[in-house]
Order: sequence, then C-alpha cells, then structure tokens
Amino acid sequence: MSVSKKTVTAIANYVIGIIVVLGICAYLSGAKTTTLKWVLYQFGLIGLMGILGLAAFLHNTVRTYTAHRKHDNYPGPVRESFYAGNYYTMRRAQDQNKLFDLLLDWTVRHGSTIIFWRFEAPKVCPAATPAIQY
Repeated sequence: MSVSKKTVTAIANYVIGIIVVLGICAYLSGAKTTTLKWVLYQFGLIGLMGILGLAAFLHNTVRTYTAHRKHDNYPGPVRESFYAGNYYTMRRAQDQNKLFDLLLDWTVRHGSTIIFWRFEAPKVCPAATPAIQY
C-alpha cells in the first residue's frame, strides 16, 4: 500500500493544527502540561470534538488560501466565495441550461485558458472560443 506525499502532508498539517489549538487552550487556562486526560477533564468529549473541528477548519482554511495564492496569477473569473469558488455560479448556469454560455463568456473575457474554482480545487480549462460556440 502506497501513501502519496500529498496525503502525508495533509495529515501532518492536521496534526500540527490540533497541537497548536491544544497548546493555545492550555496556555489560556494556565496548565503546565497538556495530556488527553487533562483535555477531557477541562473540555469534556464535546469540547475535544470542538477542538478537533476547529483544527480541521483551520487546516482547510490554510489549504484553500495556499491554493488560491499558488494559482492567483492565472486568468479566470473572480471567485464568488472563498470556500466555494465559482461552484454556485456554475450550478445556477447549469440549472438554467446556460453552462456553456457561461464558459464562452469566461473564455471571451479571460482568454482561451482559464482557471475556475470548484470549492478549494482549481480547475484549468483550456478551450478555444469557436469550439465552445458549437
């Protein structure tokens, strides 16, 4: 079984996020050491789940911001939201059967190769304008 470098990096970042959140909680409460028993005693199971959720949220935010910074110089439409990107714009166009009209508009405005966002994942779309018109 092979694990990709991307998966290992994501797990490592998530663990680092948990450690940072727990460290901040311990610092604010004045504890000298942080153990699982201490965390369960201080926050309870629901609090521990909240801490894990906060760590996951921070990890997702940093990952999305990093992806946006990496692909910021590519031509493409403006993201509708930080997390969803252009997903809901494309869904509305698809519901009205105008998805290809939207892609045509984007290629006319931004060039033959555009990048749009489906949640935190960039999608590169190389297309010639005459090919979309037909």
